[in-house]
Amino acid sequence: MKKLISLIFALPICFYSAMVQATYVEGWYSDWRWIDPPSNTSYPRMGELDFNFTTVVFQAGDKAFGDINKEGKLDCFGFCRLQFHTYNAFGNHVQTKGITFEYGRGMFSVDEANAVMRNILPLAETVQFSRREERHPYCLELRLVTGWTSYLLGSDCTGLLPPLPPITPRPPEPLSCAVTWQSSGEIDFGVMTQGENKVKGIAAKLACQGGTSGKARLRFTDVNQVGANTVTLRKSGTSDQIKAKLSIGDPNSSNEQVIDVSPGFNATYAFVAKLDGAQLSGIDGGTFSGNALIVFEVI
Repeated sequence: MKKLISLIFALPICFYSAMVQATYVEGWYSDWRWIDPPSNTSYPRMGELDFNFTTVVFQAGDKAFGDINKEGKLDCFGFCRLQFHTYNAFGNHVQTKGITFEYGRGMFSVDEANAVMRNILPLAETVQFSRREERHPYCLELRLVTGWTSYLLGSDCTGLLPPLPPITPRPPEPLSCAVTWQSSGEIDFGVMTQGENKVKGIAAKLACQGGTSGKARLRFTDVNQVGANTVTLRKSGTSDQIKAKLSIGDPNSSNEQVIDVSPGFNATYAFVAKLDGAQLSGIDGGTFSGNALIVFEVI
């Protein structure tokens, strides 16, 4: 089985830097991509956004430093975590796994916290949430979360982070096709005599998936000579060989077809081998074997 796969890569990037109070944040996020298909209603649809925060620099006077601890230190109060946060269309919290950089009652000075940021960043994740197509989603935020409270480091609602980029459609999945099932892994002609002709075959199921339609080439061929309409059968330890004609559908058909395919394509085909017993003239008895290949590939 052989398969061609086309890959589509899209990486729209928006770089930004921002000041939140005295905290400096730098990074990017991608265009919005819808996951759910369009509908005729205003009901929220699921979509996704990639983000990558590469730099966070705290400054003396930031609210997180000295809010609980009066010595001007960040008090994790159980844990400290950098985390992306927003709300979905129903007003429910949406937050990513983020990066937890402290468990316990750790305390960090500004310099110590900045050293930790340099060590743990970037924070890169994909977040999925529902929103209405005609409305801007809730604020997109980067937060410092502790066991006691959370601190806003950046938000697009305040203008300190850029607005959500334009909506772009998710690129279609590439069309791919494969042989998904065979009735048998071999074609056995059994015992033959000189002058006897035999036709044997197997069935195989073909399937395609992806977001596009196209054409696929189906071939039944010799594994050692792709494209050939015969397979060579050899007797081990000798130079004796015979050939079986290969075809798709019936013994008199071609061994190659071009098929119109689309997502969800699913069909069963017959793969036939025909052996002319006249080739056995002058050949001693024995077991002959060879290997054929079913090739189903997008073109």
